[in-house]
Amino acid sequence: MVIDVWRAFYNGIRPHSSLQYRTPDEFAALHSATQPSTTALHSP
Repeated sequence: MVIDVWRAFYNGIRPHSSLQYRTPDEFAALHSATQPSTTALHSP
């Protein structure tokens, strides 16, 4: 589908200035590796 091609381009290829010129996929990978899990912060 056309939307799948656009989504792959938008999230994986096109850099975004608001993300310090990273792609959303790069930004998510960078921050998921460096940020602690929010579930670990919530204790029952």
